[in-house]
Amino acid sequence: MAIVFTITEKIRGGYTASAIGEAIATEGKDIDELYNNIRTSTIDYFGAELAPNTARLYFLREEVLYIFPDRFDASNN
Repeated sequence: MAIVFTITEKIRGGYTASAIGEAIATEGKDIDELYNNIRTSTIDYFGAELAPNTARLYFLREEVLYIFPDRFDASNN
């Protein structure tokens, strides 16, 4: 069994992780801290005996691609 997390990068730095289907959320200032916090939060939530062996991490990011960059007007976001 694996638990699934969505990962987002915060605007001012750092990352947040939210489990899908479970009430687990955590954050970290960098990827290493985030991974450690995901492990700790998952074990705390399920308990050491019931915690899943793996976590699937889906990184979400948003980008804007201007199809017509020459038409872009910052005042019309």
